[in-house]
Amino acid sequence: MSKFSFERNFYLLLLDIFVFLLTPLASIVIRRGGFESINISNREFQLFIIYLVFVKIAIFYFLKLYSRFWRFAGLNEFSRIISGGFFILVIETITLNINRINFNVLQNIPPFSFPIIDVFLTLSYFGLIRFSFRILNQAKTIGTNGNSKDKKNTIIIGAGSSGLRLLREITDSNISKYYPVAFLDDDPIKLKKYLNGVIVAGDIDFLAQAIEKYSADQIIIAINNLDGTKIKKITEVATPLNISIKTLPHYAEFLDYTFGIKQLRPISVEDLLNRPAKKIDFEKISTEINGKNILVTGAGGSIGSEICRQLIKMGPASLILLGHGENSIFEIQNELFLNQNQVKIKSIIADIRDSKRMKKVFSENRIDLIFHAAAHKHVPLMEENISEAVTNNILGTLNLCELSIKHNVKNLILISSDKAVNPTSTMGVTKRIAELIIKKYASKYKRKFSAVRFGNVLGSRGSVIPIFRKQLEENNHVTVTHPDITRYFMTIPEASGLVIQSSSLSNGGEIFTLDMGEPIKIIDLAKNLILLSGKSLNKVEIRFTGLRPGEKLFEELSLDSEKITKTLNEKIFITKDITNGELDIDKSFGIFITQIEQLVESANEGNKKNIIAQISKLVKEYKPGHIFN
Repeated sequence: MSKFSFERNFYLLLLDIFVFLLTPLASIVIRRGGFESINISNREFQLFIIYLVFVKIAIFYFLKLYSRFWRFAGLNEFSRIISGGFFILVIETITLNINRINFNVLQNIPPFSFPIIDVFLTLSYFGLIRFSFRILNQAKTIGTNGNSKDKKNTIIIGAGSSGLRLLREITDSNISKYYPVAFLDDDPIKLKKYLNGVIVAGDIDFLAQAIEKYSADQIIIAINNLDGTKIKKITEVATPLNISIKTLPHYAEFLDYTFGIKQLRPISVEDLLNRPAKKIDFEKISTEINGKNILVTGAGGSIGSEICRQLIKMGPASLILLGHGENSIFEIQNELFLNQNQVKIKSIIADIRDSKRMKKVFSENRIDLIFHAAAHKHVPLMEENISEAVTNNILGTLNLCELSIKHNVKNLILISSDKAVNPTSTMGVTKRIAELIIKKYASKYKRKFSAVRFGNVLGSRGSVIPIFRKQLEENNHVTVTHPDITRYFMTIPEASGLVIQSSSLSNGGEIFTLDMGEPIKIIDLAKNLILLSGKSLNKVEIRFTGLRPGEKLFEELSLDSEKITKTLNEKIFITKDITNGELDIDKSFGIFITQIEQLVESANEGNKKNIIAQISKLVKEYKPGHIFN
């Protein structure tokens, strides 16, 4: 509590003492209808009044009513005052009746009459004097809102709990730049009702009329899980009118934040693509995480770092951040240090291909669970650096599996990709082989090793959205490879949360597939981003550059030889092999490992011809997207 608030409550305490001395006398006057024949010189009665003052002060102090910012008073404070009145009434009545105090002043007054009147006067004074701070503050805010040119006439979309809480915060804030003029909500029961003086003017389809009717120049979306199609509809109405749109974050972006003015942010393309999200039950998953020593490879990357952010909230004994790039590891390490002080965090700069270095990492750390996010992921770049893709994505995974067996790691989760399905790229096929390594080790050693397969994540480094944004900033055009190209997309927090949950569902050898929703045309993504940038679609050129090496027009989430089955989580599925063999790969574990070792040897030699031949033997469905020189 601030010094100002303390001083104000102290002065209120002094005023309370004075008023509480008077309310018993006022109660007698009200009950008897006048001042006649009142004798307050009775010594016992005087002590009784002083006793009541101490009782009232003690009860209100116990209910923390002397440590409140009364200009923000609400239902919680009101209920505490009423509770205080109940306790005072009980104590006052017991004192008068059990002790049978006989005051001349109280003669001919029924035993319950005096306490009821006294408590009524006490609460009337106490509540009125305190809630007047809120009333005066609101009146001042309304006056400021009405007179200030800096205030923006604001339509709040969503008249639920978040919208109402946001309205209260705006109303109680003298520095808020928003002036709420109307709510919009699709619930017909709320239509034309008033919430804290602001009308629910219509549903979301009424937005265009509401903007004109209320001269709105600001829209706030106060629905945390609003469907992306509705957000797009709002954007299409508001953006051409140069009306700013802000929103509360989506549930998937965080675990335990509170919502308010400070969390408001501009609409992003991720919001336009948002699907109704089911909140992940992290309490059930935490039993797999709590007290465990967890290694995250690629911890500085987009997915790896978000996995770390979510894991640390579940109470692991230690979190080991492993990565090859020191800057990214430094950044996530500092972020985690700032937000917690209990979990042991250890940062390791290492290359998963370096078996000697990784042996030391495993021997120095008792690891229970591994999230393997380290990988080369850029499709065109890996077509030009095929040896690096093989050694990093394949050899790195092999090293982790081998060391996990030797050091008794029970659970390992590989982050895979939809590009591993019927691959045409080096990146995709190396991810497919990494999946097969996981399945082989899980089968042979009966460990909970599994892979999680999903598509693109919005906003990751090198993804299409940052590229589009940069192009719009620096040029007046965006480049798309093909007008029909589509991709699956998911937000980083949602994908990471589902990866963590998949680890708790594993029995060993599964390839989990995440529900990615419907594939999205990249050209539509570009148009949405142009719209959000405030530019006209007619004035920004979209250039088609042609498919790049290794790229496909569309991605798939499962092979023809795989069957999709459900899990306990409606957004996580298991792909099961329905063929008699293991996807045309030799059944013998030893032969398989020999093939991998030969492939890695060819990669180290830089022999592209041998690499392609050996990959093709391992993954029969691999069809290179171009001819390697």
